[in-house]
Amino acid sequence: MTKRRTITLGEVRRALARVDLFESLSEEDLTRFVKAGKVRDYKRGTMLFRRGDAADRIHLILSGAIEIVRPT
Repeated sequence: MTKRRTITLGEVRRALARVDLFESLSEEDLTRFVKAGKVRDYKRGTMLFRRGDAADRIHLILSGAIEIVRPT
């Protein structure tokens, strides 16, 4: 079993700072935003959300990949 390293708040802040949506935030606001969030690890195959779920959070993928499937 491979041990996953802990991602720091600084790494999350730097990742968000590279996203156009957050580029206008001040350093203080960006740091406050990051501190309000949670870093989570998910196992392969975990469903993060379904169509119709409340849009009450944001997912920032720092490593790995995500597949988005829309049923037909």
